[in-house]
Amino acid sequence: MTTYQGLALFVVVSIGYLLLSANEVSLLDSGRDNNDNKNKGIALSSMANRNDMSGENHSACLEGKHLLKPFRYANQPASDYFRFSIKTKAQASQEVSTKVQQTVSATQTIDIQRQLEAADELYQQVLQLKSPLEQPRYQLAQYINIEISPADKAYGRAFDEVHTSRADPENKCFIRLALGNEVYGDSRTLATPAHELFHLYQNSQIMFKNGWLLEGLARWTQSLFIEGTGEASRSLPQTRAELRKVMATNYGASKMWTRLFQQIDKNDEFIIPQALAQQRYLSGAPIFADNKAYGTEFIPILFAELAAESLNVSKIKGWPPYGWREKMQSDETLNPYIWQAVKRAVNKAVPIAEQSNELETFLAIEL
Repeated sequence: MTTYQGLALFVVVSIGYLLLSANEVSLLDSGRDNNDNKNKGIALSSMANRNDMSGENHSACLEGKHLLKPFRYANQPASDYFRFSIKTKAQASQEVSTKVQQTVSATQTIDIQRQLEAADELYQQVLQLKSPLEQPRYQLAQYINIEISPADKAYGRAFDEVHTSRADPENKCFIRLALGNEVYGDSRTLATPAHELFHLYQNSQIMFKNGWLLEGLARWTQSLFIEGTGEASRSLPQTRAELRKVMATNYGASKMWTRLFQQIDKNDEFIIPQALAQQRYLSGAPIFADNKAYGTEFIPILFAELAAESLNVSKIKGWPPYGWREKMQSDETLNPYIWQAVKRAVNKAVPIAEQSNELETFLAIEL
């Protein structure tokens, strides 16, 4: 995108704020009672031939149920895959203002979008993962909505259900992630947009939300964008107590994952497709600082085993495949199931005869 196009995007967003500040945008809470408002239907013409595989509790966006209070105006950028909803500071403080107070600059938005698009391509081409929009859980979703609001800090959050918005005249369904207005795409130490996008990849296949798995792996993705291979622990857990200690953490578990990937992948480099290697932020800095990381070839194996185990737990517990109660998704009693999936994945990636003593002891742990 050129500087001229960036300025054009800035103008479009500003005009949208002024003209549509009173526009009602509603997001669906599909976790509520699915028996309310049965007669409030939305036209389904754009959803023909899109089968909902996610279960009854996740189809609410098609029936216009469970509306939340509005506060965002949705602006569609050049890419239809990612759309942005940007909240003004005036809206955030519930002030009545005739002047738009800009939450995020056009340059910042463009850089975030470039990181997201590059990350999406990398996850599919290098990690060999399917787009969340192509997975059964999100068959109803037609785009990914990026919400940016003045949180006065750098933060991100990925949501795991399908939503819709009255700001979309076609009533299309989408999945969403939120970013604080202090998040920047062009950062040499963080890759928050890519981190949150990875959560959508996780959520599309895997119902487990245990922190050591969910956040540990997402934190590992930073090594794909920033310089270096990421920080690794000195050794893999060698006892049940050590493993349980890691399982009690969140982001810090990325060190264990990186160490595990080092034991599996002796090559600390991955191949960046030429088109992606040429991608730049508006400053001219490359989106991928280098091609250093461990474990890129192992990720699709791990995801496959975790997805299979997720379905297995649904069958054992009698839960809908994509309708687990939120509290249960991160319950520590699920750790043994996750652990079995991890062990199966490692054994598929590295034959037992080729495993190091450290790795062999790690895999011998029983929970």
